[in-house]
Amino acid sequence: MSRISILDKDKCQPKKCNYVCMHYCPGVRMEEDTIVIDEKSKKPLISEELCSGCGICTNRCPFGAVSVINLPEALDEPIHRYGQNAFELFG
Repeated sequence: MSRISILDKDKCQPKKCNYVCMHYCPGVRMEEDTIVIDEKSKKPLISEELCSGCGICTNRCPFGAVSVINLPEALDEPIHRYGQNAFELFG
């Protein structure tokens, strides 16, 4: 099963929640770079390679900004992607 982690940057408010998604992420707690802070936007970036899809960040985010979507099977390479942790378009 394939997973895609999506962060809604319009809903994400790290100044109000103090990066609660990072505090509860099992990968971050094991000192992996599963979620890091984007230096430019100051918002979290979720590593799709390291994310296990556990959904803890989804449940803990007070603004509902994080989604983990499980795909039933791996898809081909996307033809367009709106950015890291954003939606992809497939042909």
